[in-house]
Amino acid sequence: MKLSLRGHADTQGLTTPAVHDRLHRILLDASLERPSRNGYNEAAGELEWVLHERATMLAEVNRIRAERGVGPVDEAAIMDAEQPALGHVDYSSKFALYCSELALSPGDTRAA
Repeated sequence: MKLSLRGHADTQGLTTPAVHDRLHRILLDASLERPSRNGYNEAAGELEWVLHERATMLAEVNRIRAERGVGPVDEAAIMDAEQPALGHVDYSSKFALYCSELALSPGDTRAA
């Protein structure tokens, strides 16, 4: 998924940079809860803070999509957006950027 912060605007005037900033702030806010979400979820095979941050991004991406009148995405789409960000020093910015692409995509992206 290649995306530039120069991005595009949708019909509601949402731009890639604005949506990226919104999602990045929300992800950073969610990351502040990591110390209190340090457990391991056996069923999911993930740390609780990882699940919380994905759920937070899923909710906000779908909130933006709903504002635009577009159907929701599912958790798998969020995980796909997260994958290329993993291991990068700017993980949170990249994850937010790829989620902004999902939020601004015109149609169904793995409907929930």
